[in-house]
Amino acid sequence: MGLRSLPVDRTPSKDRVHGEEDRRVREHTVKPREETGHRGSLGRNGQRSLAAAEGVLVALRHCSLDEAFIDIVETAKRHTVAPLELADALVAIAENDVTRDFNHELIAAVDQAWGTLFGRPAQL
Repeated sequence: MGLRSLPVDRTPSKDRVHGEEDRRVREHTVKPREETGHRGSLGRNGQRSLAAAEGVLVALRHCSLDEAFIDIVETAKRHTVAPLELADALVAIAENDVTRDFNHELIAAVDQAWGTLFGRPAQL
């Protein structure tokens, strides 16, 4: 059974003749963050922070990535904080980044769960 070719319409479309295609392309162009108001930190940066936090726990606890992920999520639930914010705080503490400003609940959660891994006393 051979392949049949379908006829191709080579006449210019009405949209192309009147520049509609160019208009559609301009409408769907990504706008700078200032125009859209999109913070940009939740998606990709959140994923990067979570992956980095998992890496910190894998290195310090010698656990699997799945175990590290579960530990982060369960710790976040236990302390009623967002998992991505907790991951971000964990990475900042691992980097010894004192320039970052985190709320007390995040720092307490990191210290209680993993403080001993960093040589910090665990808070109760």
